[in-house]
Amino acid sequence: MTPAAKLALTIGLLAGLVLGLYIGWEAVPPEGANSGLASLRADYKADYAIMVAEIFAADHDPAAAETRLARLGLPAAVLPEAYAAALNQNRSARDLDRLAGLAAALSVEIPVTGSSPR
Repeated sequence: MTPAAKLALTIGLLAGLVLGLYIGWEAVPPEGANSGLASLRADYKADYAIMVAEIFAADHDPAAAETRLARLGLPAAVLPEAYAAALNQNRSARDLDRLAGLAAALSVEIPVTGSSPR
């Protein structure tokens, strides 16, 4: 291969790389790239709800907890689902108690299942 051909190949590869990155990141980004927390899987929603419950256990501010949970949807819809996911993941009794405490503070009923917290 001649030096001119190597130079042309290198310039072509670099131009293709730069053009591909521009198209992929700027011109036509993938759908869902700016998705919110509501599109998370149930186990990640449970993790988020547990984090909110941890904050609530420290500051006892139901309005702030409700605002944080609103990012996932209505608290009435999120907490029972998060509790069930946490239970299925065998999360600690402390995590389950924190979720139950947050649900009680927000007047959200968590359905009783066949399993009980440890």
